[in-house]
Amino acid sequence: MFQDPYEGTIGIDKYDENDEYCENIDSKISWAKEWVYVSCWHSSYSESFAMWKIYGMHNESIAITIDSSALEESITKFGISFAQIKHVGYRYVDEYPKPLFEYKPNNRNTILDDDIYSQVFDALFKKHDGYSYEKEIRLVLSQSDVEHDINSEPGIYLPFEKNHIKKITISPMAKEWFHDVVYSIVIRYKLNTKIYSSTLSSE
Repeated sequence: MFQDPYEGTIGIDKYDENDEYCENIDSKISWAKEWVYVSCWHSSYSESFAMWKIYGMHNESIAITIDSSALEESITKFGISFAQIKHVGYRYVDEYPKPLFEYKPNNRNTILDDDIYSQVFDALFKKHDGYSYEKEIRLVLSQSDVEHDINSEPGIYLPFEKNHIKKITISPMAKEWFHDVVYSIVIRYKLNTKIYSSTLSSE
């Protein structure tokens, strides 16, 4: 799913293969692949043409701006085991950014109190320096703090209010007809938000 070959890698090389921490590393990573969910956001006060080209992909795309507190509110309303919101780190493997937000129901112990599980979780906030233009913030969470084998759900839906959308920006490559479509959808679903043309638009 990720093009960065180092994304999600863990600093296992610091451990000896006979170290007790490595005994169950495969099962712990398998658990994370099944039960950990990631939502990625761009954090910037200005637009990025690179982000439009890479993540907009098609000319007809939009950028939705929300307040991070909206994500925090959604997390606390949903039945999850733990969650963190962090800036993605673009430096060395051992240097992880501190959480902007962390949620554990009633501050109880979770799987993250295990050193290896904590590393698996932290590794999801790490990317190569070449992706630093993304200025990424990630929400990483799990519904389960036990080692279930298989997760039958491809994803989860967090409760999200329409008023959490602060603004919608339309791609600088979008044609006029697409602007009309965006306006019609906002009106149809009674979204109380502002719509902007991209500051990179030539029109």
